[in-house]
Amino acid sequence: MHFITEQEIQQKHRQTPLETFYVSAESRLTPGARQYLLDHQIKILSGKEADTASTSNLGDTRLAEATLQATFQLLTLELQAAGLKAQAIDLKVAQRIFKLAELPAAIEQEEELEGFEEESECDWSQLTTADLVTPQGKILIKLQRSQVYAQLLMARVTDKQRQQVIHLIQLIEREKEQLIGANE
Repeated sequence: MHFITEQEIQQKHRQTPLETFYVSAESRLTPGARQYLLDHQIKILSGKEADTASTSNLGDTRLAEATLQATFQLLTLELQAAGLKAQAIDLKVAQRIFKLAELPAAIEQEEELEGFEEESECDWSQLTTADLVTPQGKILIKLQRSQVYAQLLMARVTDKQRQQVIHLIQLIEREKEQLIGANE
């Protein structure tokens, strides 16, 4: 049997604020620790509730991490597919798109991006039917889909990564504009 004191709680959770405190079946709170948690309006879960809640939170965290990682991978794959389609039309365009396909992995690892400038806006143009019926239409669709995946990432990443994702969306938009301009 382990008795959890107020000092233990304060030391362990000094860096991160608590909303809920879990007490396992093998532990008990001292009266001072219980009062500390109540004074700070921290919910106390004990026994089976604590085991269920911590397992649930762990599962939610793993799911969120897996979803984030999968979205980065899907973004990379879409850009690679756009690069492959671009090879049939223009090798320079394909090379630029393949360079863009390297950025999601760098953003995920929180690496510094070359030539990175903070972007304030994150908007892109919608494709028209006239854009889609051109030889570049399939590439434009892949690039647009890449922007959608990047937009999904923005709600789940750190502030630094968010700025980099905005930058990536703008780079993809510039590539789309160049492809649309090549049609005219």
